[in-house]
Amino acid sequence: STRSLHRRNNHCRSITDSHILSHEMRTPLSLIKGAGEILSDEAAGPLTDDQRHFVDIITANSQRVIAMAEDFLTDAKLSSPQFALNYTHFDLRHLIRETVRELREVNHLSLFLTDAGDPLFIDADRDLIRHVVWNLITNASRHAGPDSAITIRSYATHEGAGLEVRDHGRGITPEDRRELFVPFALGATQSQESSSGTGIGLGIVERIVNLHSGRIIVDTLTNRGTSIHVLLPWHRKRRPRRWRTLRRLVSIESRSTS
Repeated sequence: STRSLHRRNNHCRSITDSHILSHEMRTPLSLIKGAGEILSDEAAGPLTDDQRHFVDIITANSQRVIAMAEDFLTDAKLSSPQFALNYTHFDLRHLIRETVRELREVNHLSLFLTDAGDPLFIDADRDLIRHVVWNLITNASRHAGPDSAITIRSYATHEGAGLEVRDHGRGITPEDRRELFVPFALGATQSQESSSGTGIGLGIVERIVNLHSGRIIVDTLTNRGTSIHVLLPWHRKRRPRRWRTLRRLVSIESRSTS
């Protein structure tokens, strides 16, 4: 039918867009970033102060664009009709430590990790949860400024594993808070401090957390900073048996009356 053909065309277009982002953009940008890092390490020879300044600009901005491509690629993936979560059993604390280590290698951020305690094993899509951790930390660094410290904490609750990312920036106004997870809706506070972002990072975080039946809590005070908590269930949540039975009964009743 025309409707199914239109749906297939949209899906093919989404696949094409994802292919462009993953290969035509990320690959050359990664090469540029890698070359910049070699220059920054002075493997090709010593740098003057001016040369180091420009090399730092190259590596920092190439990393930003790579992150933008990752956001758009993840957004296209989540929007695909064929998308399904890839559940695995993993330690959330270990994933957070890996992500923080990677961020320290590519950004000059003051990251403080407090994750003492036993492993926090959860059932979730590991790649997508890594994207949540990465986006929350990079968003906090943009919002709070390059010289502000970011604290990352993991903890256990009765409903699941918790992740907190806290900055010590200006906080978020009530107006900006209402649009915090709206794609491309940069408020007054965000527009000054996070102009390098895509505007969809936190929107993707919200979609991923919702897909896992989790919750997001935002705690912010003007001039006192912002804490964003993500709570993820320990295990994959399924529809209640009563809900599935009711859905079957409704379906049977609809067929019998048609």
